[in-house]
Amino acid sequence: MSSIKISTLNEAAETEKLLAALLVETVAGGGSVSFMHPLAQDAAEAFWRKSLAAAARGERVVLGAWDSEVLAGTVTLLLDFPPNQPHRAEIAKLMTRLDRRGQGVATRLMRAAEDIAVESGRTLLVLDTASEEGASR
Repeated sequence: MSSIKISTLNEAAETEKLLAALLVETVAGGGSVSFMHPLAQDAAEAFWRKSLAAAARGERVVLGAWDSEVLAGTVTLLLDFPPNQPHRAEIAKLMTRLDRRGQGVATRLMRAAEDIAVESGRTLLVLDTASEEGASR
């Protein structure tokens, strides 16, 4: 796990394709990430295109966990909430490649997202998940 590097992802076609492939794999593997199987690659790319555009506007932060050139996982930190919730952030789309699970990738992603939330002045961090699905096994 020591070779894993966490970085902020940006609007690039190759980034969209890598994130989309991870999303398709996660959904096919039973992950509870708001999509149904089978998920088409182009639909997954469209989702990430919108998500990365929102990140460019400062509404969220999309992080990637890299093992060399391989995108091992991702997490999104949602920051765009109503004015009465400036203290709130939400974790979304925490995903790890099936072959990288159990190696601490998600832990590293969560720590990085938590750090960004604190740096952004957020004191409430929410994660909605299904404990009987996907990676929780």
